[in-house]
Amino acid sequence: MMRLWHGARVASRWYTTLDAGTHDDFKPKITSNAVPTDAADVIKNDISSSDVFLYMKGVPQQPQCGFSNNVVRLLDAYGVQYGSRNVLADPSIREGVKKFSNWPTIPQA
Repeated sequence: MMRLWHGARVASRWYTTLDAGTHDDFKPKITSNAVPTDAADVIKNDISSSDVFLYMKGVPQQPQCGFSNNVVRLLDAYGVQYGSRNVLADPSIREGVKKFSNWPTIPQA
């Protein structure tokens, strides 16, 4: 009986030591579906500033992905006036717009 208790104590100590020495990459991360306030404010300002607003990779003069390029070419071909934001410049906006719209990919108009 004493041997089992001792083994449990050792296992408990081993687990505690392992947990305390875990690298930050492997520790649980708290995630939330809420858009950070500052990113949400920027997104709300963006979409209220123009009838069409494009969140894209790159800028209209130099798109950095094929999908963003296609959307820019389409909007330009139809003469649509639009605002845009490069999501690669700010990771909080990139993630925030996905959560705000409940759509996982970029570009978004």
